Amino acid sequence: MTPLFQAASDILRRRIGDDIAEQALRPYAFRDGKVISSLLREAGFDIDDVSGLYVDRHLTPVRSAVRAEILAQPFEQALLASGEATIGAIVDDVVVALESLRDGDAITVPSEVHLFQARRAAAA
Repeated sequence: MTPLFQAASDILRRRIGDDIAEQALRPYAFRDGKVISSLLREAGFDIDDVSGLYVDRHLTPVRSAVRAEILAQPFEQALLASGEATIGAIVDDVVVALESLRDGDAITVPSEVHLFQARRAAAA
């Protein structure tokens, strides 16, 4: 889970409600490498390697980058319907929540992803 969307989810839950807060986390819910490996095998792939990759995303300028990230999610229409004042308050709260990741007018958001090297299994 990225700190950005964990913070966004917490703040969305407080400011808008549970449903939109859960939507903020959905893109990051499917991240268990063992489960994904199992599904790939079931789909007929041999897995040669699985690696955890750690990526630091640098977002700048902070406020507009956080706003763009939040509005680029599937719940964008619900946020837009809540109005600019609410969106601004959510962005401000997320920026405050990420203060420990701040470096000047940027934040560095660590993310973990899985890289699967797989090939279609040979026919039996």
